[in-house]
Amino acid sequence: MNGNAGNNTLDGKAGADTLAGHAGNDTYYVDNAGDNVVEANGEGTDKVISTVSYTLAGRYVETLDLVGTDNTNATGNKTANLLDGNNGNNVLNGMLGNDTLAGKGGADTFVFDQLLGASNVDHISDFSAVDDTIRLENAVFIGLSTGGLSSAAFRSNTTGLAGDASDRIIYETDTGELYFDRDGSGSTYAPVLFAVLDNKAAVTYQDFIVV
Repeated sequence: MNGNAGNNTLDGKAGADTLAGHAGNDTYYVDNAGDNVVEANGEGTDKVISTVSYTLAGRYVETLDLVGTDNTNATGNKTANLLDGNNGNNVLNGMLGNDTLAGKGGADTFVFDQLLGASNVDHISDFSAVDDTIRLENAVFIGLSTGGLSSAAFRSNTTGLAGDASDRIIYETDTGELYFDRDGSGSTYAPVLFAVLDNKAAVTYQDFIVV
């Protein structure tokens, strides 16, 4: 299914469809994980609205909204994405880029499994310390043991700096910024910003899991 140079809405309905909006700010309705959304550089700002778990291909679709109440997942691409969950229990992974993640309702999981750096800092707009979880990949967060984050590895303060050699995840409460420090208060590694909790939620070590 092909669009034109305008702002198109494309819905392939049942089956695994290929949808290409071309130029313009296009909206795609997806109901099959095999649906293929095709965009190229310079072809507008585009959105996928999905009732199923979906991964944005390439780098030229910016927004993915999950709708409905099923426990579906959203995975971004190489650009700065906006990923919106639904009222189910969602897993949101922005992948590369400075993404904005919103779990909405449900007990949601926010995944961090890509190389850390200034070009890959995600904002979580509505983190719930009661229901939600931050999942850390131990191949990226080097030195963390798998399972629940230990209390000794977590530091909460207003400086964003480790307090002792055991600290690894540091939460700056006045800014909502989350840092990883590979050697805590050691001098070999500096803390690296990897996420910002926009609502400055009162997180503890119990809100993290390492895989």
